[in-house]
Formats: sequence, C-alpha cells, structure tokens
Amino acid sequence: MLGPLEVCRGGVVLGLGGPRQRAVLAALAIRANEVVGVEYLAAAAWQRPPPSLQSNVRTYVAALRRLLAEPATERLVSTPDGYRLVAADGEVDHTAFEDLAGRAGQALRQGDVPAAADLAGRALRIWRGVPLAGLPVGPALETEIARLEERRLTVVELCLEARLLLGEHDEVIAESRGLVAEHPFREKLAEQLMRALHQAGRRAEALEVYRRTRSRVVEELGVEPGPGLREVQQHVLSGTGTGLPRARAVPAELPAAVSAFTGREEHLARLDRVLERTGDAVAVVAISGSAGVGKTALAVQWAHRVAERFPDGQAFIDLGGYGADRPSTPAEVLNRLLGGMGVPSERIPTEPDAMVALYRSHLAGRRVLVVLDNARTAEQVRPLLPGAPGCLVVVTSRDTLEGLAALDGAHPVALHPFTPEESATLLERILDDDRVHTERAAVAELTRLCGHLPLALRLAAARLATRPQHSVRALLEWIRQRDRLSTLQVPGDPLAAVRLAFDHSYLALRPLPRKLFRRLALAPGPTLTGPVAAALADTTVEAAEPLLGVLTAASMVDEPEPGRYRLHDLLRHYAAEKAGAEESEAEREAAIRRVLTWYRHTADAATTVLDPHRRRTVGFDPGEPNRWPVGFDCYDEALAWCEQERANLVAAVRHAADHGVVDLTWQLPVVLFGFLELRRYWPDWIATHRLGLTAAREAGARQAEAWMLNSLGIAYKQTGRMDRAQDCYRESLAIRESTGDRHGQAVTLQNLGAAANHSGRQGEAIERYRAALVIFRQTADRWGEGLSLSNLGEAHRKLGAFDVAVECFEEALPIRRGLGDRRGEGIVLHNLAETFRAAGRPGDAVEHYRTALAIRTAVGDRWGVARTLTGLGHALVDVGRAAAATGYWRQALGIFRELGDPQAAEVAAHLDRVNGRLVPASVAAPRRAPDPS
Repeated sequence: MLGPLEVCRGGVVLGLGGPRQRAVLAALAIRANEVVGVEYLAAAAWQRPPPSLQSNVRTYVAALRRLLAEPATERLVSTPDGYRLVAADGEVDHTAFEDLAGRAGQALRQGDVPAAADLAGRALRIWRGVPLAGLPVGPALETEIARLEERRLTVVELCLEARLLLGEHDEVIAESRGLVAEHPFREKLAEQLMRALHQAGRRAEALEVYRRTRSRVVEELGVEPGPGLREVQQHVLSGTGTGLPRARAVPAELPAAVSAFTGREEHLARLDRVLERTGDAVAVVAISGSAGVGKTALAVQWAHRVAERFPDGQAFIDLGGYGADRPSTPAEVLNRLLGGMGVPSERIPTEPDAMVALYRSHLAGRRVLVVLDNARTAEQVRPLLPGAPGCLVVVTSRDTLEGLAALDGAHPVALHPFTPEESATLLERILDDDRVHTERAAVAELTRLCGHLPLALRLAAARLATRPQHSVRALLEWIRQRDRLSTLQVPGDPLAAVRLAFDHSYLALRPLPRKLFRRLALAPGPTLTGPVAAALADTTVEAAEPLLGVLTAASMVDEPEPGRYRLHDLLRHYAAEKAGAEESEAEREAAIRRVLTWYRHTADAATTVLDPHRRRTVGFDPGEPNRWPVGFDCYDEALAWCEQERANLVAAVRHAADHGVVDLTWQLPVVLFGFLELRRYWPDWIATHRLGLTAAREAGARQAEAWMLNSLGIAYKQTGRMDRAQDCYRESLAIRESTGDRHGQAVTLQNLGAAANHSGRQGEAIERYRAALVIFRQTADRWGEGLSLSNLGEAHRKLGAFDVAVECFEEALPIRRGLGDRRGEGIVLHNLAETFRAAGRPGDAVEHYRTALAIRTAVGDRWGVARTLTGLGHALVDVGRAAAATGYWRQALGIFRELGDPQAAEVAAHLDRVNGRLVPASVAAPRRAPDPS
C-alpha cells in the first residue's frame, strides 16, 4: 500500500489482475478487517461508477478470492453489508506503519528518545514510494492517499525531533532542507531545520530559513508565522540556549477511566467511525443525555482508547455547566487550557478574542484531544473549538447542543439508560461475588428501581460492595421503606447522589419549563403528547410544545417518536417530589382533573367515530368544552389514536381512582367501551370497568353502575366466566328496572339472551331477544333493532330453523347498511355464512365469509376477523379444500392467542385433526385474560 500495490506470498509477488481489480483490492486492504460496502468500493475504484457496478464488483471479488485463497484460511469474506479482507497484525504495511508510529509517539512522550527515533525510523522505512502509485483511483482512495501522506509527514517530524534531541543536527540539516523546500508552509519542518542549524553554530543560515519562510507565508497566505517558528527565531537572535526552545508542554489531563465500564459498544463503535470519517479534519463529538446516564464515563473511556492518535496532548476541562456554581466562561476555560499547554501566564492576553486566537494558533499543526465535560450551551463551547485540522474535541452535556451540530458540524451521540442486561452486568462487575447470580430476581428488581441509570446502579452497587454480609433482597427492602432518591447516594459524599445530579439539571431550567417538568409527573400514563402537556400546564398546545422541546434538549424528557414524550422512571419520581414541594394541593388536583377530562373528551370523540350508531344508556355532564381538541377525520385516524393511547387511557382510569376523581373514574370506561369492545382487550376492559363500578357505587350513580355491570358481564362471558357474566347481567337489569331505564333494559336483555344462547338455552334466548326487540322499536333505536334481529337469527340457527334464521339476518342486514354500520354489516354477513354452512350450503357460506372477512378487516375488528377466518376454514373443508383451510385457521389461532380468547384451543384442535398430528397443550392452551382483582 505504501508504494505501488503489491501482494507477496513466500517472498513471491503475486499478479493482481487489471487496474480496477487492483483498485478494489486496495480499497479492501486500506480497511482491512472491516466490512466494506459496495458504495465505498465504487467510490474507491471509479471516478464515475459504471451502470454494471454490482456485477463488476462481484467479478473482481470472486477473482481476488481465488487469488488470495490459502488452505484453511478465508481471506475475503462476504457479508450482507459488503466484503471483509481478513489480515493478521503486520500483514498490511499501512497498519504496521501506524503501529510503529503510535509506539514512537508514546516513547517520545515518555522521554525515551532513542526508542522514539528507532521506532519512527522503522515506520518510515516501510514506505516504498507514493501510496498506490499507478492505480486508477476514485475519490475515496484519493482521500486515503492524502491521509497517509499527511501521516507520513507527521512521523517524519517526530523522527527529526527525536534525532535533534539526540544531537544529530548534521543529519537533520541534510534531511530537512529538501523537506522544507518541498513543503514550504509546513512550519514544523522549518522550525526543526532552524534548530539544527543553530545547534551546528550556523546562526545566519538559521535566520535566513526564518526570513524565507516568513516571506512566503506572508506573501501567499497573508498571515504571520505561528508562535513556534517565532520562538525559535528569538532564541537564535538572542544567542541563548542551544536552539532547542523550551519544549511545549504536552498535557495529559484525562482522568482515570471508570472501573467496570459496561456496555456502550454501539456508541464506542460510532465514535470510532466519526474519527475515521473526519480523518485529519477537526472532529467534534457532542455526547448528550440525562444526569447520571454515563456521558463522562463514555467520553473518558473513548478518549483513553484514541489518546495515542493525539501525541501532542490530551486536555480535560470541566465546564461546570450543571453544578452549584455558575458555568465557566470561555475566557476562564481558555486561560486553563493555554496554561496546561505550557503558555506562561504573562503571555496569555486578557481580551477574549485574543485568547481564542492564541489558543487556535497554539493548536495549529498539532494533534491534540480536548475533552470539554459538562457543557451548558453551544455558545460556551464554540470559542473552544480548534481552528486547524488534526484535533479532536469531545463535548458532554445534558443539553443536546443542537446548535453545535447545525453550525459547527458536531456529531451528536445521545445516551439513554442501560438495558436490563447491561444493568445486571454492571452490578456483577462491581460486586464480583455470588449475590448477582444467586439473587437474579432481586437484582432485576433492583436495577428497575434504579431506572437502569448508571449512576444510580453504581451507588446501589457501592452500598452492597461495602456490606458483603447484606443480600440484594435486604437492600431492596431498605430502599422500598424509604424515599428512593434519598437511598441512592453515598453517605458522607454529598456529590455522590442521584438527587443532586437531578437538582443541577432542574435549577438550570427557566421557570416555565421547570413548571411543566413538575406537572409532567401528574400525567397518568407512560407517554404523553402536546395536548396532555398543555392540559397539565393550563396553557395552549402552541405554548406547551416548545417547552417540551426545551425539556427534551435538556435531557429531562425523552422523545422516543416524533411528538410523543416520556419521563425516565427516576426523573418522574423526582418531578413528583418537586410537584409535591412546589405546587399547592389545589394546583395539583386541578392539573390532574384537566388532563383526565382531556382524555375523556378525546376518547369520547374517537369512539364516537368507531361506534357511532350504538345509543349510550348512561349520560353525564361533559363539563366545559375541550380546550385542546384532537380531530378525527376518519375511522382509521380514530382507531390509530386509541391504539397509540391505549396504555395511557387505561392508566388514566387508574389515575382517576387513585386521586379520588370519582366521576371521571366511571366516565372514562364508558367512553372507552366502543374501542375495547371492538378490539377485545379483555384485561384492560375488566380492570377499567371494575374501577368504574366501584366509583359509580361510591358516587351513587345508579345508571353508571348498571352500565358497568352490563359491560363487565360481556367481558366475563367472552373470557369463559359465564356464571359471573350472568350475575352481572341480572344485577344490571334489576337496577335498570328499578330506575325505569327502558332502553338500558333492552341492552341487558340482549346480553342475557346471548348468555342463554351460549349455554344451549335457545328458548330462553329467543324470549329475551324478542323482549329487547320490542323495546328497541318502541324507543326508535334502529341499531338496537338490527342487533336483536341478528341475535334472533343466531338462536334460530342453533335450533336448526335455518329458514327463519336467514329471514332474521336478511331483515337485519339492510338496517345495518342503512345506518352505515360497517362493523354490524360484517357481523350479520358472518352469521348468514354460519347459517348457510349449517344448512348444507358451503358454497354460499364461503362467499358470505369472504365478504364478511373483508369488512371486518377494514374496520379493525380483530376478534371478528378471527371468528370469520375460523368459519371460512370450516366451509373450505366442507368443499374439499382442507389445505387452504389450515392457512386461515393458523391466522385465527394467532389472533385468539393474542386476545386470550378460549376459542384458541378449539382452532388448535381443528388444525390437529386436519394435519393429523397432536398440537402440544402449551401451544393450544388459550392465554386466558388475567383476573385483575
């Protein structure tokens, strides 16, 4: 690589094929042991890739694989993302050169000058000429060649420096004259030639080198030479010293890497890629994340990994962005940085712009790593960025510093809490004893209580490590009995505390974002959106969303997807603590009522779209209009919103119950009924309606109580708890009869009829359905009338009265269609299909099942889809298409299992019979809805 491309095996140079094939090999070799994509190969071997690029690359790779093949060794590996050339240490000359160069720089920094000179010389002797001379290369390899040439010159300078320190001035003069002529703007080479001439007593020649260099720099670049060259001139003019000016200080300020560093492999790899891509340009990385997430630990870990690539020093400065004191000003930081680089205090100017200029001049031509820890703003960081290539700046901040990325090309790296597996690994590495292995469940719970936050985990581990006689379970109990944040600290060390870290972030916020942060702890669910924040803060959505942006940028809130936000567990705990301390009880109660009311309003609007024809048998005062309305233009939008907010809606009912908001505790389940009934989320249905039932009874709301009982009966029936279902229906009917709620009686009679029909009591079912039909007609409820007719058809079908059943369904169908009730239409068509199949008309059954399936799929009725898929499978078996039936049954089985419906076992048995094999009980068994009681 460091000369014309050659591959040697056993001392014999191999033929490498045509120029393009050799260019492809060069691109693979320049990134040996890395996966190289086709895009990079194209940019490496062609100025303009041909249309047949993919084919060409495959041809060249195949030829190279044959050429490089060795027994028991695969040299060229294909992966889904590209190709990887496998090479051992030292087999590729540019990696051998980098290894020797790195060791040379380390030796010089450690004062071992002879070793530095020897290693640098060995590195340079590897070079055979211009890298990849004679190859037709594309822009990617052109960049790599330029990088290698620049690296060679850096090592030449290192070698000359070592030889000067060894007193070999004559040899340095001989070698550096040509280099200075070849690279007239490389001031380091001119410095070394002047110093060598001065050592040899040739003062006038040394000054002449300065004169020529300065003239060229001033005339062609319009700037004065850098401080290093001017300093050598002063030594020569004064005749003091040996021409070896005081060596620039090489800062080595990195703190020790954190012990038991865990995880972050993806982040470390990304940082490595950033450094590789930027090459010799100034690389700026901005690591952001919440307090305690491990930003500094990652920055220091990576800085140690790449330190040898920055032989001119590694500086580390805490900018004090978040702490008890005010953040450091750029001038204060520059004063420390320049002092650490050996600039005498009397030479450091007091004007900020002059300080920046001196700092950047001092870094020009040097490779320095600067870690700027705990930054507050991009404005604090910007003056501290080097102006010339070759340096690396790593910034850590709780703020995302978006301006630094937008205007200064910083590469953002966002950190989040550990995964549960990483959390357990960290505890294991710190404790190094059996407790992690013998108490796995307790460890999992401890990491959850710590929010998987590295700082909290380390504090908890420190407590265990200093108390080897204590079990993890004992620590868990200790934490549970106390305020969680108060336990996550080290006694006697005020800085080692999670609450203090959060305090600094909180106090850095302005009043309005701070207020919203507190209020977010009052949100009921795991995530929230702009309208929820607006309701909590009692402001507009337009005002709340920018505040959420501020909190997100400050790493106080996450935005896992656009427009949806969440609080980390420990930060939610902290926010609740602040709300309790800084908000009055009345303010907190008002915020909770506003947000719960918003959920009721919005869920009501959504379920009205999903289920517009069902007449609600319980009413309530909607209160003031919704100040933060969310509009639903179509069915799909309403269903999507309900699905996205499902966890929050269920949590809202629990939140209302926990905070004593009795009316909303029963109103929320009422407005959720249409969605829960459509999607058959039985555990959510039962949990919310039990809370609603308790609240309705507490409020003395008899109609609401009857509603809850009737609704619970439906869920119990569908989950196989028929006795409980019928008890609920009977109690609901009794209340509705006592209050004179005729329409409500009809609804409950329908459900009692369904329970009887399910239990084989078709006569009783028909009686109940007919009684309900009369009331629905008297109250002009067309939707209820269609439901009763459909249910009557079902009961007659089970009695074998197929003609009567078809008549009922055919009377119900135009009612459903006239109302535009697509879901109800799908139900009736399914029931007709069931009847045709029972009557021995499988062809008609298949036709109606398919129509019903299309409708039920379109409206998102997943339980109905599973039912129709099951029936369609049976009808296909009836017409001799058993193989097709199994595909439909497998789909139905998946849905029933997901819903926890007992019909999963029946479908699994059908598959068993058709396939002629036994389905394991663990697979066939339904996932029965858990009883939340």
